[in-house]
Amino acid sequence: AGAEAGAGGAMGGGGCKEGEWELRRLERLERGASVLRGNVYFVDAEFGCVGGGSGGQGWRRVVRVDVPLAPSAQARVLEVRAEAPVALVLSLYNRFEPLRRLVKNVAEVVRGDEAAGPALVSLVVVDYGSTDGDVAALLADSGVPYQLHTMAEGSKFSRAGGLHRGAAMVKDDGAIVFFVDVDLQLPHDFAGRVRRHCVPGEQVYAPVLYSTYEGAPVSVGPNHGFWRTGGFGMMGFYKADYAAVGGYDGRRFTDRHGGEDVDIVGRVLASSLFVSRPAEEGLFHIWHAELAWQKTKALFTHPQPCYMDQWSFPHFDTAKHCENTKHLQPFN
Repeated sequence: AGAEAGAGGAMGGGGCKEGEWELRRLERLERGASVLRGNVYFVDAEFGCVGGGSGGQGWRRVVRVDVPLAPSAQARVLEVRAEAPVALVLSLYNRFEPLRRLVKNVAEVVRGDEAAGPALVSLVVVDYGSTDGDVAALLADSGVPYQLHTMAEGSKFSRAGGLHRGAAMVKDDGAIVFFVDVDLQLPHDFAGRVRRHCVPGEQVYAPVLYSTYEGAPVSVGPNHGFWRTGGFGMMGFYKADYAAVGGYDGRRFTDRHGGEDVDIVGRVLASSLFVSRPAEEGLFHIWHAELAWQKTKALFTHPQPCYMDQWSFPHFDTAKHCENTKHLQPFN
């Protein structure tokens, strides 16, 4: 009842009299949990006026319901921008065949975009001088809106540095930047999912994906793979929110593998942005052998709470106990 009262006015955005709206169709229901927020529910649904008012037309909303340990629930209608541009940002070096597969997949995402605007989904590639194929020609022939930046000859591959440079190539602060790996397979409706989970100034999107085993089918099933719950390598932000937290730390995470994701998510949580983290059906990481650059592992020197959210360690003084990150300058 408390949730309904809190959301009623916003739900009536379709022209109903106050409180006279109803649930028409439930598209998706997700549940998460945190120490301080309690249970967190995301309701993606179509609503309409009771009795078919407002011409019988329904409208779609995404609602977040926080059910804290206290007895009251708080419901908020999230600001979903149905036509926000989505830029898929990739840092690349010598992965031409996986890139060919990803580009074909992104073309399917462009065609399946529910916003029906091809220019609203694009691919941004930062290439560290790949020599195993013609990246520029592949992108030019793909039909996918794209931007390509080729790093100076001799530049050493850095996932964090490449992603940060790619984000800088997206000039619209009202666009969403979603950081990808070349080994992903995206569902056709992925752009719509990104928009529904990214909320400007409030929420970022770090979906849990399914990682396949060597030789296994690209599907969820017994012995096919596992849900990759331990990392935050794929994340989506509104560009302004990405800039506000300082972006990926390309100076600290140069040629080391790993660590850049937990570093940035720690700053996201410290900024009070909420991290939406559903297990996404249809989002896969396809197995590949360990790459040469991945053999240089990141050194984790932070105390463990620096990599946890502020709900798990609400009184931990990160400014005092975590490694200094003042070299992160305002994003431009």
